[in-house]
Amino acid sequence: MNLKLLYFLLFPAVVFCQEFSPIGSFGNFNLTTSFSINNSGRIFIADDGSDEVYSFDSLGNGLKLIGGYGWDESSFDDPADVFSSSLNVYVADKNNHRIEFFDKDLNYIGQINTRESEDRNMQFGYPLSCAVSNQGDLYILDSENKRIVKFDMFGNFVQNFGGYESGGFVLENPTKIAVYDNNIYVLDENKIYIFDQYGNNFNLVDILPAQINNITISSGLLILNNANDIFISSLSSVSENSILKFQKLNIPDFNKEDIVSALFHKEKLYVLTTQKVYILAQI
Repeated sequence: MNLKLLYFLLFPAVVFCQEFSPIGSFGNFNLTTSFSINNSGRIFIADDGSDEVYSFDSLGNGLKLIGGYGWDESSFDDPADVFSSSLNVYVADKNNHRIEFFDKDLNYIGQINTRESEDRNMQFGYPLSCAVSNQGDLYILDSENKRIVKFDMFGNFVQNFGGYESGGFVLENPTKIAVYDNNIYVLDENKIYIFDQYGNNFNLVDILPAQINNITISSGLLILNNANDIFISSLSSVSENSILKFQKLNIPDFNKEDIVSALFHKEKLYVLTTQKVYILAQI
């Protein structure tokens, strides 16, 4: 069942209140694209500049490095996104048209690559993002066909959605996905499309006139960012008639490095720039 289409305005409903100060940093990356933090505090970072994926503990101590350019197991050609669950790590290996998955120690488990499948419904190419729901379903942002492709926890194709048959929810230029309470949030230029776990239209967040480059969800917060700013909104009480109110975080300029992504873990704000991870605490 399709729910009522809503428009949530990001501006001017912004509250400037939370101020954060750096308490540490780590890393010396080439050109990061994404990072993820699992429940135990392990941090996984995708570096497009070196085609590598790193793991660190929550204090920034290096644990393991895998990758390098290639198409064999545990190698990458443009790792566009990384997502970690409590047990596994998933990497959207963009130019190899696949999702590689690993255990939490970055040992290779397997991959999904359906671009050459005879079933066009399950095909995906140039994946830009991936995320796993609490039920273990894997959602892949298929940038070649501008849609979301869903597989179950066993790697079986389930469905695709967001394509031309989705009516008012047709994706035009999707770039990132996130999952919360089995709803799928898709960043598409100046909008965030929200689908339920069955691919039905749920809500639409209009973020005009903000330029947003990335979305993540952690600690029950929807986190938006561009190269300079971070905005957050609680998802804990979102209902059909609610309005998302965003807070713009007061943060430093990170040595003029562009912000790539941001996540919360145990009341700390972790900010990924193109070159480092900064750890911040609220003042």
